[in-house]
Amino acid sequence: MPYVQVYEGTLIQVPGVSGWKCDMCGLVVFDDAAIRRIETLIDVDGLPPNRYTPAPNVPPPRDTAAPADDLPEDTAPPID
Repeated sequence: MPYVQVYEGTLIQVPGVSGWKCDMCGLVVFDDAAIRRIETLIDVDGLPPNRYTPAPNVPPPRDTAAPADDLPEDTAPPID
């Protein structure tokens, strides 16, 4: 299964890492030896360059449904 982790702001994805996934809750536990190998490679070679730069001053996208406080009072849903 793929191992995906963020190290110092850089997304690391390693396909085909041995691990176990719970059928009930979906919790994934990776093999300790495999994780140690990945961490050793990161420590030896360093992280790959992080080429992602977020767009400056761009507000996050809004949900398609308007929040209740944006609606006029007569159309606002009742609060339980």
